[in-house]
Amino acid sequence: MRISGGKARSITLRCPNGDWVRPATDRMREAVFSSLGSLVLGCSFLDLFAGTGSYGLEAISRGAAFGAFVEQRKEAVSAIRANLESVLKSVGADLNAASSYSVSARDVHAWLANAQAESLSGRSYDLVFVDPPYAQFPGVFPKVMEALVPLVNPERGRVLFEMPRAPSIIPDAWEVDRSFGKGREDTRSILFSRKSGSW
Repeated sequence: MRISGGKARSITLRCPNGDWVRPATDRMREAVFSSLGSLVLGCSFLDLFAGTGSYGLEAISRGAAFGAFVEQRKEAVSAIRANLESVLKSVGADLNAASSYSVSARDVHAWLANAQAESLSGRSYDLVFVDPPYAQFPGVFPKVMEALVPLVNPERGRVLFEMPRAPSIIPDAWEVDRSFGKGREDTRSILFSRKSGSW
């Protein structure tokens, strides 16, 4: 697994062992970031259920200015930190720039609840990547999308949600921008944006 574009292109990413690991493919990430285009440059991102951190790391390679990775599994957190160090070195980031990216070893729902409590500080994210274990998708999808409403930039913010199938109901505050995958019944990633007037 490698970074697909930007300054750290072709850097190999560390991936923890285990059947629970399901990182986004290089081809999927390349398609997603080609679609996002200039939205990535200078953006702030949030990578939830980050796993190897591949989406957030791809964003850093392509010019993201600030970001946070959230992952509960210790072995995945170790992989993210190692991968982050490699990508930052490849893009030529100094120590000050490195401090702009955080890795939190926490439960995603607990992290979001805390972030919501602090949302009055004005911190918002331009890009959010969500890639939960597929078995948890039915319960995770509505809760996470609701929690993200006050945390996502209302004007340019996007949420990319990896899932085993297209959702039957789209939360009220969101609309679908684009789907990535093999077809309607095998959609792997859906890009959402905030509906006008939903903030």
